[in-house]
Amino acid sequence: MKKMSSNFVSLHWRFETDAVAYSMCEFGGGEKEKLALEEYRVRHWDRATRKLREFLNPASQRVLGQCPMSAIETGIFMRAMGIRRNAVIYVSTLEEQLFGGNHSLLSLRTMFPSALTKRDVLTKEELGPLAKRASALAAIDYIACTESSVFFPTATGNFPNFVIGHRLFYGRRSIQPDLKKLSAVYSCHRHMSRECNLLDLVRAAHEEHLIYHGRSPSSNFFANPEECLCAH
Repeated sequence: MKKMSSNFVSLHWRFETDAVAYSMCEFGGGEKEKLALEEYRVRHWDRATRKLREFLNPASQRVLGQCPMSAIETGIFMRAMGIRRNAVIYVSTLEEQLFGGNHSLLSLRTMFPSALTKRDVLTKEELGPLAKRASALAAIDYIACTESSVFFPTATGNFPNFVIGHRLFYGRRSIQPDLKKLSAVYSCHRHMSRECNLLDLVRAAHEEHLIYHGRSPSSNFFANPEECLCAH
């Protein structure tokens, strides 16, 4: 990646089908989207999980910040945080893992044409032996995400927490969205005048927190291992 750009950006984009289905959220795909997600739940969920999740309201889930970020939402957030259209971005997923497949990745590439996955960075000979080795693929993602100039995780979890903590130790910047605030901003923007700049609204909602550079507000030990930062 550094051969392509010494200042590449990494994106841990959590928009896989399992995460989208579990969220019970809606993403503007209408009946086709609803049917696809319901079919996934029928195939992969047991009765107890369905009973536990089916009462959740999509609109309420979005207000609570429980919806994974779509390609456009992710792109808007990154642009608001200062990432330029021509930036080289490593996306730590493969298109077949995304809900919507290649269409979702292409949507992200309308905003960032140089959004690359492992398939773009590695040769077929390099990637082939690793195709069924999830841990090896995750290790590649981890290395890319820790070495980038800026790291964007779109959700919480073990992987982003480990990466944020690793980067914090070396004084590298990570920027994580506040999904509740983003939901409120996107909702309000629909009712505002066209003169109101969405990027400015998103930037204002995040300018005072959730930007890690030498200190993390997270209570998670792996994302904020303060007692281990004696090197600085």
